[in-house]
Amino acid sequence: MYGRRVHMEVFRAGVKVTGATVHFVDESVDGGPIVDQWPVYIGDVYALPLSPDERVDLIADRVLLREHRLYSRAIQLVADGLVEVVEEAVKVPVVKEEGGRLRYAEEGAVVKRAVVRAGPGWFKDWAERQRAYVELQLEEWRRAGKPVELIAAGD
Repeated sequence: MYGRRVHMEVFRAGVKVTGATVHFVDESVDGGPIVDQWPVYIGDVYALPLSPDERVDLIADRVLLREHRLYSRAIQLVADGLVEVVEEAVKVPVVKEEGGRLRYAEEGAVVKRAVVRAGPGWFKDWAERQRAYVELQLEEWRRAGKPVELIAAGD
């Protein structure tokens, strides 16, 4: 699922936190090692005096604002050589049917995981560099008549 459909399902489910994820690409859909994630609080959206379509649009805009920043951060982490993909042995939950009954079990598996090796100073420097970009994007949305104060809420 992608695009507006994701945000419609998030709204329908009534979740309070959604977000964006950047991962390495592999042969599956959205299944590669996760490089970075950005949670987006939307719990206040449900009480706003907006139509359901306007609420979904607001959720989409909030996620998009953070998604642009997240892509920038993930790309910079990779460009700076601060992300390493490692293989890790884990136990994964599985449900098995035995004798007409469902049973929970764990199986061993090897997964690939992205490990970020950047300290607090790197993230602080990155945030400073992003400030101008965020202001530019918010100004563009302001000129387009979007509710910028609602989109940027929680930042």
